[in-house]
Amino acid sequence: MALATTILNTPFFLIGIIYLNSLELGWATTGVGFFMLCLSIPLWFYSQREARNRVPAMRSERREHGIFEPEPVPLED
Repeated sequence: MALATTILNTPFFLIGIIYLNSLELGWATTGVGFFMLCLSIPLWFYSQREARNRVPAMRSERREHGIFEPEPVPLED
């Protein structure tokens, strides 16, 4: 029930915010806001791909109880 309400109300919520923003500040700032939001979409896809590629790279002998332990870095004298 909550999912159906969310799906049905989201378009009305977005339309209301766009309308109020355009009345208060104008369409130019609304367009800039949408452009900035659209810039985050490729970044989200990139981060999803990086997270998916990192999981197979972890070697099983380095994992202990599901926690990744990085290799120790030697200290220089």
